[in-house]
Amino acid sequence: MIQTMEEPRSLSVARDNWLTESRAYNLIWLGRWLERAESIARGMDTAAKQALREGGGGDTLLDCLGNLASSLGASVEVREEVAAELLMRNSGSSVLQSLVKARLSATQVAPVELMRSLTEAILEVESLSNEAIETPQQIIDVATAVIDKIADAGQVIEDEWFGRESLSDEEMYHRFAQQQQQ
Repeated sequence: MIQTMEEPRSLSVARDNWLTESRAYNLIWLGRWLERAESIARGMDTAAKQALREGGGGDTLLDCLGNLASSLGASVEVREEVAAELLMRNSGSSVLQSLVKARLSATQVAPVELMRSLTEAILEVESLSNEAIETPQQIIDVATAVIDKIADAGQVIEDEWFGRESLSDEEMYHRFAQQQQQ
């Protein structure tokens, strides 16, 4: 049962554990920025795999990544730098900026383990240089590494906020019986 509090506007998610509007807001944006970072990385992975299927040439890769950038609303002035724009430079449509904004949202609500995991993902992207992202295979490798780091952050969220031990058959039956009595 969710209880509401009169002042300030908030919800009780557990006994003596209140979720204020600002905390809920930060949680929503944390999820949105993580989803955006993962979506961009997966899009880059898909574009690089498509470029490999179509011959793997530099122009094919740039065309595929350019299409992805356009679909994200990212403007790329120098065509040859589209991978760097999508990974690091674009303020609204890059993996790095999405991860930074996710970490900013997490500062108000997340445990230290999640902050550490997000920082590792950010460092993974920041460690790249323009030379490391020229071929389709290099983009696939980078995207896979980033996706894995984001998955690690997701696992931290699962473990810290939702991780519960499995119930035994006896405990499940006991809870079922209690629900039937109510």
